[in-house]
Amino acid sequence: MFVTVFYVVINTVTKKIKYSNGGHCNQFLIRKKNQQIIKLNSLGKPLGIFENIKYEEKSENYDDGDFLLLFTDGVAEFFSKDEKDVEDGENVLSKMALKYINEEPVVFLNFMKNELQEKQNLEDRDDFTFIIVKL
Repeated sequence: MFVTVFYVVINTVTKKIKYSNGGHCNQFLIRKKNQQIIKLNSLGKPLGIFENIKYEEKSENYDDGDFLLLFTDGVAEFFSKDEKDVEDGENVLSKMALKYINEEPVVFLNFMKNELQEKQNLEDRDDFTFIIVKL
């Protein structure tokens, strides 16, 4: 048994996030000022497979108004052309996020909920967790 994990610490004083990834799909820092998507990825294996694993920690600075977009692979798979192509789903999600960059997070969240509910019976799908953090 194993689990993937993405860990992030937001320092609101220094306006810096630190993160580490344990086999999870890329997460996004969305820079509002220049409408840029930063894929947050670092080296690390899923938890529960190997013992004494080291995890790479990375950091990024952020500006007020930027967003963190955090999600499970089930969300990325849902938006991919091929249900198992997480990278394609990540690309679709990043493009959708840019369309909502000037909105409050709840507007994008409601759009996502409607898309998921209209297109698929969620009980038959992989996990769906989707979090938007306005920095």
